Amino acid sequence: MIMPARCFELEEPIRGVLERNDYLDKSKPKINWGDAEEKRALVEPLVKDARRVVEVVSGLGGVREELKQAVGLLRGVAEQDIEGRDGKIQIKRRVTKDRVISITDPEMRHGHKTASKRAAGYKGKVMVCGATNDFIGAVDVVPANEPDNTGLCELIDEQEGHGVRVTKLRGDTSFGDRDTREEMEQRGIDLTAKLPPEKNREGYFSKDDFELNLEEMYPRCPAGQVTYKTRKARDHRGRRIRVFVFDNEVCSACPMRASA
Repeated sequence: MIMPARCFELEEPIRGVLERNDYLDKSKPKINWGDAEEKRALVEPLVKDARRVVEVVSGLGGVREELKQAVGLLRGVAEQDIEGRDGKIQIKRRVTKDRVISITDPEMRHGHKTASKRAAGYKGKVMVCGATNDFIGAVDVVPANEPDNTGLCELIDEQEGHGVRVTKLRGDTSFGDRDTREEMEQRGIDLTAKLPPEKNREGYFSKDDFELNLEEMYPRCPAGQVTYKTRKARDHRGRRIRVFVFDNEVCSACPMRASA
């Protein structure tokens, strides 16, 4: 961690509370990076110093907005990858969601096109139109961790702002989810996109493993059990839905439970 240089505009009140004095040294600390305890011993004073800087600046009046933003960035970067355990500051075992990866460009993010293909920075979006898709109707740039279908309505609005009415839309599986389909239906747009593959949380069968009979309204599980029982619920957007429920006794005794 390197303290933003702008923090040293208030040199005396800040330097007086710091445990370390090497923040203007841009060389990498000389520790055994494969040793978890050495890394923890390095991180702890860095985080504590960052907290001290935040406390000092927050208690001062008349601080310039630029410095406030720099200190806010410092606080976010210092806290995003650590946790307290046994009274010690330690690096988290899992990566923090939406973590800042650059102090010079705080909007950058890590993105994953596939499980093995990762990118750092941004992703570009291009909407093309015309009988042979020869024209670019709208463009956008978003952080790399944003879903591909984010901002679709804004792209459509941009294209229609140029006088091109969107009536049909074709996209890949990123645009085939329920939310996007509903949004396009409300706008009177005919959307063609493949259904996205079902994601399976560890320890659960996915929806694809079940037989769904929409005429008689029942699901059949991989073990052959059928249920007509439902309960009321709400989805991630607060919409009312019905959820099929299997009996706990049946599922607990299922021979396939161990393979779920």
